[in-house]
Amino acid sequence: MGKTETTKGHNPDETRRRLVEAGLDLFGRGGLDAVSTRQLAHAAGVNLNAIQYHFGGKEEVYLAVASHIVEFDDIFRDGGYH
Repeated sequence: MGKTETTKGHNPDETRRRLVEAGLDLFGRGGLDAVSTRQLAHAAGVNLNAIQYHFGGKEEVYLAVASHIVEFDDIFRDGGYH
């Protein structure tokens, strides 16, 4: 088992990435209040408890999505996205 894998074989970085990607889609369509943690977990293909474990809650996933958007925008504006 690699250093980045949990005992169940899940990569924590991959789980976080999947939750952010699912949040980008779901929050983008309906906003924070329209998305349940159950919907978010299902869309990411992860256990419901993964949200709490990796982020602390739905709001923190939302903030991670916002941060992802800002980072992408910065890269795009700096010409680093090809």
